[in-house]
Amino acid sequence: MKASTISLEEFSCPGRQEKSEDSVLALSDNDNAIVLAAADGIGGYNHGEVASSLAISQVEEWFNSDHKTSFADLFSGIQEALVRVSAESYESQKLGTTLTLCLISDDTATVAHVGDCRVYQLRGNGLRTHTRDQSELALLLRKGVVKRGQAKKYPRRNILLSVLSSDSQFEMDQTEFEVKPGDRIIVCTDGVHKKLSKPEIRDASGRSASLEQFAQEIKSAIRTRDVDDDYSAAMAQL
Repeated sequence: MKASTISLEEFSCPGRQEKSEDSVLALSDNDNAIVLAAADGIGGYNHGEVASSLAISQVEEWFNSDHKTSFADLFSGIQEALVRVSAESYESQKLGTTLTLCLISDDTATVAHVGDCRVYQLRGNGLRTHTRDQSELALLLRKGVVKRGQAKKYPRRNILLSVLSSDSQFEMDQTEFEVKPGDRIIVCTDGVHKKLSKPEIRDASGRSASLEQFAQEIKSAIRTRDVDDDYSAAMAQL
């Protein structure tokens, strides 16, 4: 892919709070590699914006250095940084965040994922999801314990099974998929995917001649709903 054909967009908008606790990143380098990342500071923990910002700053440093360190080592390093910052600056208060990143190089995208942000790939009239939510509800849906029609009323739908935090271990999922010129890739927080269905996101892309317009379509659609959470995304058009 030529650098001239790549477009990048990112946004992070607050929900009910004055400041978003999400952080996002969309970068490319001189070799036309791209990183998209989203982190969502954990509700119920302290200083969610600190945790998500720390995670994204570590991803940016990793990408700008040469992004050769393994995803497992990168995520472990972020967890160690959360422990250190918690002890040094926040009297050992809990710091936690989700983190999902997508590294695109040549015709391959590699995803590393902890939490419930998502990676979507749009091509033509299709949309594919390349992450699995690491949540209690998602696990029960996969096992058939909770039915799709019951999901919105499930009382523990926001409980996460794995996060990057200063006081617990995490489980990182990793996967790869093929990309082609013209694809649009989105890494978004749950404030996006809980408000907009996949068909709605696909249709918004179909109405949008540019990636900038696509980002505006997503934000405008979310603002017509009852916005109760921060909503953020990092996006690329290849």
